Amino acid sequence: MLSDLGFGSGKCKSMYGRDHLGVTVVKFAGDQSGLNDAINLAEYFEKENRGRKAWSRLQPLTLGKEEDDKIQIS
Repeated sequence: MLSDLGFGSGKCKSMYGRDHLGVTVVKFAGDQSGLNDAINLAEYFEKENRGRKAWSRLQPLTLGKEEDDKIQIS
């Protein structure tokens, strides 16, 4: 996965929960090259509109829907 994007030094672990929700954790080397790879990966996701800013725009929509579901069930 990371090697396809040009990041050969990171190790990935994907974890999945209910409703097909998941997260992938990436661990890079603990030196300057690992830091550079982490920064480059973050910049890659920002350019693809999949970084922190894009996530923060989507997160309130998801949380609001779950809260509505809880209210309707009660």
